[in-house]
Amino acid sequence: MSQKKLPKDVVNIQKPLIKAPRILLHICCAPCSTYSIDLLRSEGWKVTGYFYNPNIYPFEEFEIRLDAAKQYSEKVRISLEIGGHDNDQWEVAIKEYAHLGEGSRRCRECISFRLENCARLAADLKFDAFATTLTISPHKNSKTIFEIGGEMGERYGVRFEPYNFKKKDGLKKSIFICREHGIQRQDYCGCRYSLKEKEKVRKERPPKNS
Repeated sequence: MSQKKLPKDVVNIQKPLIKAPRILLHICCAPCSTYSIDLLRSEGWKVTGYFYNPNIYPFEEFEIRLDAAKQYSEKVRISLEIGGHDNDQWEVAIKEYAHLGEGSRRCRECISFRLENCARLAADLKFDAFATTLTISPHKNSKTIFEIGGEMGERYGVRFEPYNFKKKDGLKKSIFICREHGIQRQDYCGCRYSLKEKEKVRKERPPKNS
């Protein structure tokens, strides 16, 4: 059968396939990744996760959080890059500020250590950009994270996307998704200093029946 010819004024042009931009998402834990992944995907990103958290203590806790991140990544069908548990190097990086509390310079150096590693990997693997789930936490200063991410992006020649995942009820949405998927949320940030601080608060808290 002969094909019908198109009218002269009709141009048969096939639109080229447009590839989604690739973003490397630093994942601090599975709960924080839930809504973050959903939002990025809704905006057209192809998401790859990166679990790099050498701050987590003890090592058994690191394994629990890593396993949860693996399981959720499989559920939502994203690739997950896994960094090493470079705890000794991390301790050196924050040593000068170890005595300071949550939200201090200690936390800034911790975030810098992790985001530098993420930026380096994003550049090596030719990602279009990188971001972090850390901004979903109400205990983390998004402005500080944006400053650090921007610095690391410039250093390694890859764009940092300043997503504030706690906006538009991001935290509440992540809690809902966790309940839906049976994901357990943590009760301390991750490092041994935050664990000690949590235990101190618990001991100082008066008994419920007092």
